[in-house]
Amino acid sequence: MNQSHPTLQNLAARLVAAALLVNTLAAEMAWQHPHADEANSSFARINTPTGSHALGVEIGPLAAGANPVFAADGTGYVGTTDGSLRAFKPDGTPMWTRTLRPEHGSIMAAPVVGADGSIYAVSTIFREDLKCHQSFFHKFTPGGGWVVAQEFPRGTSDLPDRGATNAPLNMWRSNGVESIMVPVRYNRFGIEIIELLAFSTDGFLMGRQELSAESPTTTSIPDSEWVLPCYALLWWIGGAPCFIGMVLTGGFAFSGPPGVVPMVGAGFPMAGVAIMPDTRGGAPLVFATDRKHALAVLSFSPQSGFTLLRKSDHPRFQFTTTPAAMPDGTAVIGTLEGRLFRMDRDLVETGSVNGVGMMTASPTRLKDGTLLVLTRDGEMVHIGGSAVIGRMRPMSANGGGESIVSAAASCTRVYVHTTTGLYTFDADTLKQLYVLEWRGGVYGPVIGPNGRVYGVSNKMLMVFDPPIVPPDVTGRTACDVVGKLPVGGVSSLK
Repeated sequence: MNQSHPTLQNLAARLVAAALLVNTLAAEMAWQHPHADEANSSFARINTPTGSHALGVEIGPLAAGANPVFAADGTGYVGTTDGSLRAFKPDGTPMWTRTLRPEHGSIMAAPVVGADGSIYAVSTIFREDLKCHQSFFHKFTPGGGWVVAQEFPRGTSDLPDRGATNAPLNMWRSNGVESIMVPVRYNRFGIEIIELLAFSTDGFLMGRQELSAESPTTTSIPDSEWVLPCYALLWWIGGAPCFIGMVLTGGFAFSGPPGVVPMVGAGFPMAGVAIMPDTRGGAPLVFATDRKHALAVLSFSPQSGFTLLRKSDHPRFQFTTTPAAMPDGTAVIGTLEGRLFRMDRDLVETGSVNGVGMMTASPTRLKDGTLLVLTRDGEMVHIGGSAVIGRMRPMSANGGGESIVSAAASCTRVYVHTTTGLYTFDADTLKQLYVLEWRGGVYGPVIGPNGRVYGVSNKMLMVFDPPIVPPDVTGRTACDVVGKLPVGGVSSLK
């Protein structure tokens, strides 16, 4: 009887285990969602270098907040306001471009990448003939095949409105099933309806849930007052359709604190959802907001759609950031008034923080579990537990700048993008290491699975140099040595 040699069997087993580990780590390192992962952590478990040199590659006009995403193999994808999805290699070399038909409109938000490498995007157009919006769900193959273009459902009225959105997409996963989720704005005779839609990977509607219905407060500008804000918006987001931008970016008639609103022309994207672990052992939960005063926690089933578990209203606050889900089953979300809420699945506050500053960027989770918030006026606020433990402003020869986008964090570095450039900080001490100056602040920095860092400036993709030492595929990163900033400890942000 022939038997395999035990040593060869062990070697084969180790090779298989190593291959599985590499694939798993590549998926963990990939920035497949607009905010890194389904939790919106804006964190990648990988070592990255200081962002000190970048190559610019033209990619076309992007809407505010519509930063690139990456597949596990390092391929990057970005959607543009001229209606194109573009793929590029890790070094920025263009791979393919697929342009939507004119009736599909503009891609106003970052896409999302599925487990099999498929890319999902949403486009929106304002139909002048119907005086309403229409939105479409799209699916592309990794090779550039355009396989799905599904129109959104109508709103709940007799109007032909099929919704508008520039919210970042998110991916719900459970038992091998994926569902792409996105909040959508509908119009019902002057009432703004915010609904949450869930699509299958083939474009079928799996669920819809109304989050709120109320008169607009942040976008209710008379026609005669649109001209200058529209020009400002076009300057910031590179030529996106003015009407769509005015409806969605929520940025010109704030009902919040008095004074000058930083980057008023940029507005801010609609808030996306956070996919939360269910600490009670069920399928992942969905944490959502109507970008105004309502918070909701929902369960989801591919068979029955959404079930609203809890909903609460906070009329004193306007929720402006995409929520971020924490590993303990809580979620954090920021407001225009400077309060960072932390909620459990029952929407009970478990350590909210006041006095943070005006927020339109989702909090970033650092490697030690603390949070870094980048306020609208460009201040970095380091939060541990339920307390502010440090503050500072990035500084360059042109000042610190302002921002509407989240920081990106790795095991070794933290990246902050403001109107004056991209700043690199040490992940352990939060000490500023470098600034590469350019006009920005409306596109979030992202981290590729190969350890490269990417940014966007106007119509250019900025591709930073890769790490000198390639990522360690055995899983050893600086994250295995916990940072020097324990929760509630001392920060270098003073």
